[in-house]
Amino acid sequence: MNLTANNPQTGNDQQSAQSLISAFAHFEQISEQLQRTYLDMDHRAETLTRELIAVREDRQKQTSEEEKLTERLSKLLSALPAGVVLTNKLNTIQESNPAADKFFKKKLLGKNWQQVLEDNIEYQDGQDIHLKNGNILSVTRQQLDDSGEIILINDVTD
Repeated sequence: MNLTANNPQTGNDQQSAQSLISAFAHFEQISEQLQRTYLDMDHRAETLTRELIAVREDRQKQTSEEEKLTERLSKLLSALPAGVVLTNKLNTIQESNPAADKFFKKKLLGKNWQQVLEDNIEYQDGQDIHLKNGNILSVTRQQLDDSGEIILINDVTD
């Protein structure tokens, strides 16, 4: 006698077992897919981390080079016998080197360039300005876009 053919419970058990096997197979497939996705994302994260490190190193190198250049330019400006003044568009002195400060016998940073001239000038003859202290300075000005101007000052006193 065949009990499985006549027993409806056995048919349901086989169907449940088949559904369970199918569900496990689907779960295994999804798990493998998830694992591949995780590995891909992990690999991508490693790649992005390496790229970020490379960019950071490049930026640090560039910053270091810019700092060296800034320091070098600062030393050059300090060593120049000519005065150099940088003003903003409001004519306020943003930078001056020691020679420029020496010509006017004071720190020029933050002062108004026109006011500095008015306080020190006796008269002007073309590009030459004659100071109240007897020195004669040749002044050359160059506009810098809309940001202000750079002023080169040479002592031309005989």
